[in-house]
Amino acid sequence: MPNTLMKLPTYSRTFRIDADHLIACLAFCSFLVSSSGCTLVSKRLPDKNETASPQASIGDRAEAASSAMRVSNPPAQQIRFDGQEQLLGGGSCQAMPPKDLANQLTELIEQKKLHSAATLVQLHQRSACRLLLGQPAHVQPDVSATVLTLVSDVIDDGTGKTNWRSLVDRFQTDTTRASQWHTTLASLGASGEVSSTSQDQIHRLKLLSSELESPLLQIESLRLEGQFRIASGKTSLALESLVSAAELAAQHGLSNLASDLWLMSCEASLRLDKIEQSRQCWNAAVSSGLASMHTRGANQGLPTIDTVFWEQAVRLAHPGDKLPKELTVTLAPWHSRLGIRMDGSLTPEVALWSAIAEYQLATGQPHLASLSIKRAETIDATSTQVRSFLQIALARSMAAQGQQAVATTILGTLTESDNPRIRASSLATLGSIKIQSGAYEQGSKFLGQALSIRGAEDWPGRLAAEADLANARLIMGDLDNALQNLHAVQAQMLKDNRWQSLCQSLANEAAILHLEGRKEEAELIRQRIDSIESRTL
Repeated sequence: MPNTLMKLPTYSRTFRIDADHLIACLAFCSFLVSSSGCTLVSKRLPDKNETASPQASIGDRAEAASSAMRVSNPPAQQIRFDGQEQLLGGGSCQAMPPKDLANQLTELIEQKKLHSAATLVQLHQRSACRLLLGQPAHVQPDVSATVLTLVSDVIDDGTGKTNWRSLVDRFQTDTTRASQWHTTLASLGASGEVSSTSQDQIHRLKLLSSELESPLLQIESLRLEGQFRIASGKTSLALESLVSAAELAAQHGLSNLASDLWLMSCEASLRLDKIEQSRQCWNAAVSSGLASMHTRGANQGLPTIDTVFWEQAVRLAHPGDKLPKELTVTLAPWHSRLGIRMDGSLTPEVALWSAIAEYQLATGQPHLASLSIKRAETIDATSTQVRSFLQIALARSMAAQGQQAVATTILGTLTESDNPRIRASSLATLGSIKIQSGAYEQGSKFLGQALSIRGAEDWPGRLAAEADLANARLIMGDLDNALQNLHAVQAQMLKDNRWQSLCQSLANEAAILHLEGRKEEAELIRQRIDSIESRTL
């Protein structure tokens, strides 16, 4: 897919997100994560006569860079190693604070890493919406117009409409009313209690939303009114406000907002014992949630999984309500990364928790992934083959939490599986764990075995295993052969349009060439990386 250069601050509305474009720029960002089944840690090239040190811990997301095992080889040149891709930010049930999102976006844009900035917005839709509604540039000086423009364009691109960009433009042209909106909003949030003053503030917000002629602000004021009425014990009136907000969001194609509002309406209906209405609201919420995943996952890409929404949807489901079968197809790009294929036996519930588990693993939340894996495993309809791939994912989760011994035990029986895909995937995972712990030769052996299994050409993480094997050889000092292998992997990444993995591999190569004194060649590779990052998605 061709890429076109994007000029700031006016952004092209062609933010295309495919399976690799949702992968974060870990080779360049400070908030690195570590995932088992791959090698993405900081190392130094070893001396050819040097033996690997014993195991080093595998840290969690916050400790990934600092806890990585290092090998002495002056001059001290850190190299980041490729492997299974990681996602920007966190996939927990806690949304990223809008100010933190703005700070990270500011840094990425200043570094001209537009791919990564757009990806970050895609992964944090909730926080991005809050940023646009509550922290504009004229109120928060550290949030630039460039950041707000990028955020609005990325969100709008998923819906094919211009709701969010229109809001940003409106705030910038009518600064007086915009300032009044955010001042009132800040006062409402700062009060921390329900009072007549709160009611007056919400009434003021509703008037301002009409004067600013923004459907988004009208929806937001209705949502706040619903929350205020619930806190005041006026649940019936709250339900009216929330349903009105949900209908308005649906009318304007804002399925990501509508899904949350319908779910809030569902819960309000349950409080009033309106079971049938709660079920109707729940079905509307799930339909909107599915629609949101479709629009945000363009070009057969990875849909953004709103774990907050889907976990709440499962919690609020009536015993007679079932997740739609379409969810299995929609989430296929995620659960297929675990090796779970779509067939007649795969239920939407298993697909959902499997996909959420992979999302949480990729976003550096292995402890949450473990819980999601267990939820998938406990569903009666889970097949034996699916359970095996879930066990491999659990091993990755355990290793990412520093429990390599547990991970190795889990993989022990799977490496002897009669299913070649399961055997290859488990061997590759074991090999990567060994490499991360410093056992390079043993890890390389397992990776080599995985890649040589006949009948297992199609298994999750194969390309990552090839990259890990090349990196292990780099660590062991086999520079020329390792670079040759790395170039072959890079060619496949380019063919598959896996730009993030390609950037990571190129960063490795540039670091190695610099270490070898081939600085001009290293600089050309860095320029290539910059060119890739400066393009739109």
